[in-house]
Amino acid sequence: ANDVAMIKAANIGVGIIGKEGMQAVNNADFAIGQFKFLRSLLLDHGRNNYRRFAIFSYYTFYANTALVISLFFYSMMTFASGGRLYPFFFLDFFNVLYVPLPIIVYGCFDQDVLKEDAIRTPKLYTAGIRRVHYTHSGFLRWLLEGIFLAAIVVYIPAACLGWGTNATSTQTGISLADPDSGDPDWAALSFTSMHVLVICSNLRLALEVRSWNVFQLVSFGLVGCALLLTMLMMSFAPAVRALPQGWWDAFWQILPRLYASLAFWLSLLLSSLLTILPSLVAKASYPPAELLTDAA
Repeated sequence: ANDVAMIKAANIGVGIIGKEGMQAVNNADFAIGQFKFLRSLLLDHGRNNYRRFAIFSYYTFYANTALVISLFFYSMMTFASGGRLYPFFFLDFFNVLYVPLPIIVYGCFDQDVLKEDAIRTPKLYTAGIRRVHYTHSGFLRWLLEGIFLAAIVVYIPAACLGWGTNATSTQTGISLADPDSGDPDWAALSFTSMHVLVICSNLRLALEVRSWNVFQLVSFGLVGCALLLTMLMMSFAPAVRALPQGWWDAFWQILPRLYASLAFWLSLLLSSLLTILPSLVAKASYPPAELLTDAA
């Protein structure tokens, strides 16, 4: 059974550490100490890794699609003026601080059923054999959700921040729109859109979490802290010569103005509700993998 040729021919080779030497183990993708560990490797770790990897792949494309397409929608809204929706360092923050940690923790720790139940129920493993979790239709659905989120990120904050275009409403903090043109301030729109993008993309991932634990709670909490700290840094940090002076003039103390604005919180609430709506509809329309497995 510890045949090197068979291990090399298999899609995933499993070698057993034995007295015959390490040749089989060295040619295998996975190595186990005893044959009885194969059950746990397949029914628990293998099944969970397949499910986690499917969501990991979906979510990675989802978040980056929302980020990139939001720039396209903003260009359409500004009639291809060439203006940026986000300062370029927001793009780096998004992929380094705002998104990766929760999905990495999800890929390491999320479980839909207990390990003991998975091992005792081999029927659950058939979801992987039937390729239930990772499909072309599922990938397309996540991409469409990413495009939908991109539209939300641009148009909902713009509509909310432009609500109430007179000087009185601006003074009372209901709106941050310019009292003359009615257009939202660029810095306010940029900061609000990034808040919406970060919160909604992480909220979408939270809908996929099947077992909340301290690591996942901490990962989402750290994202919130990173978002707040970086926004505070941009609002109160001294100007950096490498960046346009106009940016810093627009950013100066923008965060207190945003947090005091009803329009800002309204945009977050509406965006969050609209973000989870397609996912809830999809989950209600399509049965989970466990039901498909039982039906088979």
